[in-house]
Amino acid sequence: MGGYGAMHYLVNHPDQFSSIVTLIGLLDFPRSGLPEGQSYPVPEQRFGSDEEHWKSFNSLYKATELREKSIYLITGDSAFDRTMNENFSRRLNELEIKHQYDVLEGGHTFTVVRAGVQRLVPFLNKHFAAQEPQ
Repeated sequence: MGGYGAMHYLVNHPDQFSSIVTLIGLLDFPRSGLPEGQSYPVPEQRFGSDEEHWKSFNSLYKATELREKSIYLITGDSAFDRTMNENFSRRLNELEIKHQYDVLEGGHTFTVVRAGVQRLVPFLNKHFAAQEPQ
């Protein structure tokens, strides 16, 4: 599904999930105005051309739905999605929503995904262990 799709689905169905991890996800998307090299083309055939309407597809504007969730965001220091992840993490901080945010060395690449998986497994193990009835 990818980080964008997973986050979009969660904020629209928050009662179905207790945790989310995204690896190099397009989290503040669709949008314009990002720094050069830090954006992704918005497919207007899917989202339309009205930038105000794009907000209805951008999980950043529904981040309040992430309260009480276990959240881990991972990106790469040279990934084109880095600014999108920084924006999303900043928004969670503004809302005082606890989350973990890591920037790994590398771009929007499988190498970063592989390194991220090594981090997300312990994160999710800890989350699910805390969910088990005592």
